[in-house]
This record gives sequence, structure tokens and C-alpha cells, in this order.
Amino acid sequence: MRIFPLACVFFWICGQPLFAQNGSVRGRVTDKETAEELIGALISLRGTKYNTTSDASGDYSLTDVPVGEY
Repeated sequence: MRIFPLACVFFWICGQPLFAQNGSVRGRVTDKETAEELIGALISLRGTKYNTTSDASGDYSLTDVPVGEY
């Protein structure tokens, strides 16, 4: 009978990541005509609180974003 409680704990611990359905959005912002990186560009997901700015290489990353279509 000791196996049942241990199995329950095991499946509870392993199942926790299934409830955390967050992702990330990453990319690079460049000028369309010159293909130069855009430094400090504001990137935001419309209608949400998620935003960031691009770094010196034009790269950006939004983390802990709920999964969905934006």
C-alpha cells in the first residue's frame, strides 16, 4: 500500500509543468530598406501588458507569455 501514495506524489510533481502553459516570443528588428538592426525599438503584444525593447543587435525577447495567437 505504500506504492499508491508515492505514485500519487510522483504524478502530481510530474504533472505540474502541464499547467504552466507559458512561452516566449523572440526575434530581431531590422530596417526594411537597409537591413540594419534597429536599436531600442519597442515591441509589444497588442492588447496585452507584454512589451520590451530591442537591444544593440536588434534582438528582443518576451518571456512568460501565455500561449495563444497575438
